[in-house]
Amino acid sequence: MGRAVQFNLIPSLLFQDTSIDRLTPNFLVLRIQPSEGINFQFGAKIPGPTMQMGSI
Repeated sequence: MGRAVQFNLIPSLLFQDTSIDRLTPNFLVLRIQPSEGINFQFGAKIPGPTMQMGSI
């Protein structure tokens, strides 16, 4: 059984002058019995001179 927490999206105003079309939400997933675990998925800038986002 798992539970997910979806974080609020950041204001797109911060990315208005970039080529980013769509931002994906950030998640924290908590799993309990029988296979316990934590998964944290969030978007981050891919290193380099251009503005590209990727999932980490």
